[in-house]
Amino acid sequence: MTDIDMLQFIEKGNCVGPSYIANRYGEANDKYMRNNNKTKPSYLVANNLYGWEMSRYVPTCGFRWMTEKKKRLTRRI
Repeated sequence: MTDIDMLQFIEKGNCVGPSYIANRYGEANDKYMRNNNKTKPSYLVANNLYGWEMSRYVPTCGFRWMTEKKKRLTRRI
């Protein structure tokens, strides 16, 4: 990476902290469960997000800043 501003931007974004669930009780609403409540939305349950993320490849090149047009389109979503 040759752009010092981009390097500092990425380094500033690296933050690691504790991750935990503070509730002792969790309730699932899955379509495959007997007590499924069709009036409530179903949620995707994701376990071991850290392990999943660590098994993926890390981008090492090809970084570039977004254009102003792309920023405007992204903001609308």
